[in-house]
Amino acid sequence: MSSVLFIFAALHGAGALISGYIATASLTHRTSPLSRNLAITAFALAWWSVFQGFELITPTAEGTFLWAAIAYSGIQISVLGLLSIAYGLAFHYRHMPAWILPLLTMIPVATVLIAITNPLHELLWENPSVSAVGLARFEPGIWYPIHIGYMYLLLLGCTMLLIYAVSRGPGEIRKQAGIMLAAGAVPITANLIYLTHQSTQVSHDFTVIGLIITAAALFLAFRRYGTGELVPVTRGWVFETLRDPIVTALSNGEIIDANRSFRRTFSLTDMSDLRVQQVLPVWDNLVSGMSAGHINHSFAAVINQEERWIEASISRMRSSNRNVYAVVFRDISVHIHDQHRLQEAVSSAEQRLETVKQLQNQLREQAIRDELTELYNRRFWNEAIEREFALAERSGYSLSLAMLDIDHFKQVNDTYGHAAGDRILIFLADLLRTTLRRSDLIFRFGGEEFVLVMPGIEAATAVSRMDALREKIAGSPYHDPKAGDIRIRVSIGVAGIPPYAAEPSEVLEQADTALYQAKSAGRNTVRYESSAREP
Repeated sequence: MSSVLFIFAALHGAGALISGYIATASLTHRTSPLSRNLAITAFALAWWSVFQGFELITPTAEGTFLWAAIAYSGIQISVLGLLSIAYGLAFHYRHMPAWILPLLTMIPVATVLIAITNPLHELLWENPSVSAVGLARFEPGIWYPIHIGYMYLLLLGCTMLLIYAVSRGPGEIRKQAGIMLAAGAVPITANLIYLTHQSTQVSHDFTVIGLIITAAALFLAFRRYGTGELVPVTRGWVFETLRDPIVTALSNGEIIDANRSFRRTFSLTDMSDLRVQQVLPVWDNLVSGMSAGHINHSFAAVINQEERWIEASISRMRSSNRNVYAVVFRDISVHIHDQHRLQEAVSSAEQRLETVKQLQNQLREQAIRDELTELYNRRFWNEAIEREFALAERSGYSLSLAMLDIDHFKQVNDTYGHAAGDRILIFLADLLRTTLRRSDLIFRFGGEEFVLVMPGIEAATAVSRMDALREKIAGSPYHDPKAGDIRIRVSIGVAGIPPYAAEPSEVLEQADTALYQAKSAGRNTVRYESSAREP
């Protein structure tokens, strides 16, 4: 093997190692909702680079083109992977619709099959051979320009999506898309040089090395500007589909990311230069005056030519040595109007005292109840759990918590619609109320997640009760008036404390850990977290 081939092969080996590291790190440290797409792309690039290296150390033309045929699957997957990443950046981390993928993969699949069977028909490579220095040489077959043209068509689509993301996306997405767009010039340049110099003896295609450089730049961009630690990747779809407007921003008001409801509520289409101050004018004063990590602020805003009262819940976090703020906006116009009516009632005569009491009860229920299921909400959680813990400590009895989550609830929403999903949540809430004891407390934490508090129940008994509850839910399908019977499966995590130990936050965290273990074990199961702190 010549020194030129040795250098080229070593370069491909190093590229495969780098790409493999990127793939592994992207899966284990998911710093972006698109980390999984990057991992798949990097694995494909490693495959491509390895087998292109094998081409260089194989002395025969038959062996060389066999490795080239195997490498072609990596070529197709890596380009499609880059397109999926560009799509996610252009449309705020949304994944491609499922119906597009089969259309996009038709020509790549055909290309791989043609490459493997090329010795029978030479549609891809005609007269394959090796040059004097051992590099692959061929004349393009009928399919070769179709393959090259389609790859460049996908890259053109990728480029257009990135340009859209740079021009219209929020700040952090623009930075990621800009880095990917700039780094993408490297593989395109390498491929064009190869295509225009194929006739020379030492011409070799370094496109995969250029793509690995692009993947490395994107990996670093996700590490630097990714929002994975602010919006958990496993719940990225929840962030985007929640009804409440949500935005993450820096202290200067620069928006990092915003969900669909935020854009729709405030009629925003171009977010390239948008700052929080345009929606919340007192942002600078609120941020500079924050003494705690969380504050609420109510303000009036004109939305769709109607004055509404909005509550902004602002939480401060730390990310990459800078302050990042998550802001949840909620329309509280109904509550504000009720408060105004209450003030009018209080100021009236004694004959209106009964009306005042009714409004007070109504406001109390609105504050502590979930609007959809009428279960207790998360706002009431802190008050209730502190009381239960104090009673358990004073009376010396045990207390158990369970965190329940509906399995594959996103698929239910996608298949039957969000209206059916809401009806299922109401059905499950009614089932919990009729099954559990009157002394048990049931909370809806949001989405499809519920928390159960069971006073006087030890952990072992709680696990048994929750397993029976899981079986009852699985055996009680919801009959939807439009979709028919819909079966429900749940995963449950249980945590228990003796009468002397633990803090509410610790036990809730243990229940959440147990729920994660139940999900990891295949769902539709119950798991117990037994790491309660000893006295």
